[in-house]
Amino acid sequence: VLAVSGLLINFIVAYFYSSEGLGIFNQTYALFVIFSQFSSFGIHYSVLKLSSEESKDLKSSSEILISGMLSVLLISLLFSLLFYLLSGLLADLLESPFMATTIKIASAALIFFSLNKVLLSFINGQERLRLFAIGNILRYIFMLLSLIALISLRFPIKDISYIFLISEFSLTIFCLIFVFKVFKPFKVQAIYKRSIKHIRFGLKALLSGLSVELNSRVDVVILGIFASDAIVGAYSFFALVAEGFYNVYVVVKNILNPKVTKLLKVKDHLNLKKLISKTQRIIYPISIILVLMISVFIFFIIPYIPDSNIFYENYLTLIILMTSILLISGFIPFEIILTLGGRPELQSLQTMITLVLNITLNLVLIPWYLAFGAAFATALSWIFGVIILNIFVFRYIGVRIV
Repeated sequence: VLAVSGLLINFIVAYFYSSEGLGIFNQTYALFVIFSQFSSFGIHYSVLKLSSEESKDLKSSSEILISGMLSVLLISLLFSLLFYLLSGLLADLLESPFMATTIKIASAALIFFSLNKVLLSFINGQERLRLFAIGNILRYIFMLLSLIALISLRFPIKDISYIFLISEFSLTIFCLIFVFKVFKPFKVQAIYKRSIKHIRFGLKALLSGLSVELNSRVDVVILGIFASDAIVGAYSFFALVAEGFYNVYVVVKNILNPKVTKLLKVKDHLNLKKLISKTQRIIYPISIILVLMISVFIFFIIPYIPDSNIFYENYLTLIILMTSILLISGFIPFEIILTLGGRPELQSLQTMITLVLNITLNLVLIPWYLAFGAAFATALSWIFGVIILNIFVFRYIGVRIV
């Protein structure tokens, strides 16, 4: 559902606003996601870990959620303001004037997006997996409905970011309705102590989350500096398809996270290894089928997109990205195992190494090969990142993810 919704959103934007409009939309979205890592400050990782470990204690669960929400609210307000103030500078850097407006609108959505990360992480940690899945699906449904409304009302491309604001606000209301009964009377001192604990853990995990998102967005941002909005639009369309494919395994990761956390807490490495092996045996055959189906499907819908020639010219970028995700698909469900194992600083180091390589490769290859350079750089960095992850997990946790 997530992959289909993401694809449909991109198709609709391309159809009604052209490939250039799609480029503006996805560059704004890339910056929005990058800034969201600062605004959430890694606090959602702390909420996920603690809510999983203390899921049976009602008082602790309430304190974990309240302190997480208050902490992220304060921090997200600051970064939302910063994103707003940088809107003109970022638009000039990417040579896309409309983005000054799209960024300003998106900056308000940062606050609700950050709250939603905490709320959904808490729901995940409580193992309310059906509700967690519904929440993630609703985000894209709200985005899709908002987009249709904007098009119906003839909003110009510069107002496209309202779909982020509307969808994130709606999702916050939805989540609050279902976690409202968790809230209990609290002592300010207890919330303060929990908040400090969240922030300390989040600070250690911040670079990890930031690097993960940058690794999936830096190609679009750097390509926007060197290429036209039309080329960025075509590449970002294929990149989003690949991201939808990647997110299939992120869903698996979110389902497994509470179980992995508990196995790591009691150091049950034998059953953890069995879980990893079983998951990978199921994933790889399915991945091969999905890559073939998605790649063929996208090829046949390109003629229905305006400016279809530029999409055909860059179609190979989709194959490069999809193939690389296929190779690492068995590892994605365990990509934050270091954080779950209480070593967020190592998770941050692993993702930072990957990010540095990704940025370097993109800066070297994009000026020469444009979208193809972006695809190769991203694919190589993903594969290298998994190799580093395996080395760290085996050395510091004592488990092989192979």
